[in-house]
Amino acid sequence: MTAPISVRTLVVLLASSLCVATAQANVASRDLQQLEKERDRAQLRHELDAMRDQQNKAPSPETKPAVVPKGDFQFQLKKLSHTPSSVLTDEEIAVAVEPWVGKVVRSKDIADLLEAVNRLYRDKGYAVCQAGLRPQRIRDGNLTITLVEGKTDEVVVRGLESTNLRFVERVFDMPKGEVANYRDMYDDLVRFNMTNDIRLSIDIHPGQAPETTAYDIIAQEPARWSTSVFADTHGSDSTGRYRAGASIVNRSVFGWRDSFYLMGIASEGSKNALIGYSIPFNSFGTRLIANASFGDVEIIEGPSKANDVSGDSFHASLRLEHPFAVGADYKWIGYGEIKHQQSQTDMYGDVRIARTAINALTAGLDALYIGEGWALYANNRLSQHRAEEKLFDNTFDYTLFSGDFFVQKQLPHGFSVQATASWQAKLGGDEMVSSDQFYLGNSAGVRGYPNDVISADNGLYVNLQANCLLTDYLETYVFFDAGRLSGMSAFNKRTLTSVGVGVNWQPARWVRLKGVIAAPLSRQVSDIERVDSVRYDAVLTLQF
Repeated sequence: MTAPISVRTLVVLLASSLCVATAQANVASRDLQQLEKERDRAQLRHELDAMRDQQNKAPSPETKPAVVPKGDFQFQLKKLSHTPSSVLTDEEIAVAVEPWVGKVVRSKDIADLLEAVNRLYRDKGYAVCQAGLRPQRIRDGNLTITLVEGKTDEVVVRGLESTNLRFVERVFDMPKGEVANYRDMYDDLVRFNMTNDIRLSIDIHPGQAPETTAYDIIAQEPARWSTSVFADTHGSDSTGRYRAGASIVNRSVFGWRDSFYLMGIASEGSKNALIGYSIPFNSFGTRLIANASFGDVEIIEGPSKANDVSGDSFHASLRLEHPFAVGADYKWIGYGEIKHQQSQTDMYGDVRIARTAINALTAGLDALYIGEGWALYANNRLSQHRAEEKLFDNTFDYTLFSGDFFVQKQLPHGFSVQATASWQAKLGGDEMVSSDQFYLGNSAGVRGYPNDVISADNGLYVNLQANCLLTDYLETYVFFDAGRLSGMSAFNKRTLTSVGVGVNWQPARWVRLKGVIAAPLSRQVSDIERVDSVRYDAVLTLQF
């Protein structure tokens, strides 16, 4: 006959199981957080590539030298007149030509005088205007210069397939019959190209009517639809490392460059979905972004497997962003975001052991710079969190400061180096819930370890990487990763480091394969857990 289990023993066993199960079931929320970060990293790579493509400055219209009558002549320039101007004042013109009035001038002096007026046009941004001379008889030292100002004839937009015509037309202020300012036009062009996923260029040519200018705005759009399927080994050990998924993107749902994004990914013990919609408020980057994600997990490996632990999680966010500084090689984007997270964990099928809700308000700043052979990205954000443990009726308020950094430098002969960093600091408040802590592991900054192997309130990781482009299709790299934790933590281990090598192979536009071999430099992560000496990871992506 089996001896009965005492109540005290049951309590101890249950408490132990709850601690382990709750820790492992945190995977439900962490899976969604990692997927959201992977999405953001992919978006950053796409944005940096787009900035590189759009960095070429729009060519200025050709400026022809002023036509001066042939031959050597001279006369006393007593008075200078000009035809009417709609962009220059009489006082501005008088100041520009003052050095020559009242003096004896030759043909070269007349050319310099006209260039002074043309320089005034250029300095004010009017590149389709020019001062010249028409045949005339000089009497009593009076000279008349002709001001040719190309008034706008017509503006035609070409190349649009998935974008509403009005979305592009409202970018430029070029009323018919008025002289367009090329500097303003170029500034508008740069701002649009740096804050949208389509690229515009402008072709300037003579209009149909005399002394007019026509403008062709040429648009280059990305494909409206794109889909991808992928498989990787980046899943959590507790829910299955091998994952497969698919995504679909519509970049202009209603023709206003409003994008829709849907991704699903699953492993043996997890199912996750992300959905997002982004709509611009104008043509210069002010945008509202709504995201939602759903996750469902079942623990298939680890200490909680025997306890039949499962969990689900839901995240939703609303973000408003605005680029308040944009140039041909940089942009600064400020944003505010409100986010809601909720998750729950069950054990033995129907025993709820955790139910948590987190609401956060975030203000952040993104900075992106592109130079000749280098790129830089930095993000800083300040968040106020309120977490509620609903089963125990506990509420926790705390403030976090976090950020990300990336810099890359191209070197000769296909080499490049890059550094990536991410950090989080708790500035104050109550105890932090575990899903908001800073994690280290394979999917959190230090490759070679299992996902989310240790965590704490504060943390930092740095990745240093050197790349070598062997061919147009094959790139290899070596890396060193290091992460450090501080503050409250359930783990004694505070530092992780690793080294490794990787390869990126893209034999065709639609297929990409990535492989990584990483070796942790410290294998003992706790008294009872020792990680493998080498970790292998791979990602296969098919893009359509």
